Amino acid sequence: MNGLRLSGERPRRFFTAVAIASIFATAVPAAWASQTGGDRPMLTARMSRWQGDPARKRKGPPGFDLQFRLVGARFDGTFGVEGVPQSVPAGEPFDAQIKLTNIGGKRIKLASVTVSGEGGALTTDLIARKVEPRTSATVASFKVPAQSTTGSSFQIVVILSNGDRHTATLSFAKAS
Repeated sequence: MNGLRLSGERPRRFFTAVAIASIFATAVPAAWASQTGGDRPMLTARMSRWQGDPARKRKGPPGFDLQFRLVGARFDGTFGVEGVPQSVPAGEPFDAQIKLTNIGGKRIKLASVTVSGEGGALTTDLIARKVEPRTSATVASFKVPAQSTTGSSFQIVVILSNGDRHTATLSFAKAS
């Protein structure tokens, strides 16, 4: 009888230990998840349109105060920022890249890329200085620092070798 009783007790202890472990296994990840993302506010990332400002401006005919912006004749490409999630938890940094798509027939050469915000300039790595015709390339990368709950904004400035300036604003605000 003693042998049967001991063998009957062991499976019960084993099943009790497995049941307790499974309860903890389901409760602990839920507690960790509530601490990491649940109590931190989410920020919404917004990217403005890219604005071109040519180095040489041309005026209209005599008697007119109209200035023509001839960016299209000098620049056949589009800029984009990749790696920016739509919503960012406050306090998490991430990497972003600037991509240039050259849709024209001439090579586009970059002189510099800068990203600056309220806290100063961010470290920006220039990856490619030239983008060949009808190709696309990542031209720069930068690390967006951890955002506070109030949000912030960054101005991205790309200067081409011909002096033309292209700017955009990346901003973070509380999700509504």
